[in-house]
Amino acid sequence: MAVYFLADSPEELLEAFDTAIDLREIKTWVRDQNGDYRHTSERWAGEMYFHTSLAESGVLGFQTVTMGRVTIDRKFYAYHVSRLVQTFLNNFPHLFTCVHVSSEAEDYDEGTII
Repeated sequence: MAVYFLADSPEELLEAFDTAIDLREIKTWVRDQNGDYRHTSERWAGEMYFHTSLAESGVLGFQTVTMGRVTIDRKFYAYHVSRLVQTFLNNFPHLFTCVHVSSEAEDYDEGTII
């Protein structure tokens, strides 16, 4: 369960996201002390967050981490993924060329979507 942004410089894309959060230009996402990202909506908070990865192949990945749960509701997952994609489309469209969203759990996932 992840979101992948294809970019010429995934490091630059992540840095732009971090800077916008730090400057409070983006208020709907927060970065915690571990560098993970959570949506600020009270209704949807507290059950999952995104952990990032940078690939040499030009990919910035946001992997879903469920907070102690084996399953996650599809509506909950869809909300977080759509808000992340929306944030990047609205703020950084020139820093990536394509986005891929997984619709089901992947091999590395600890949980499943229901």
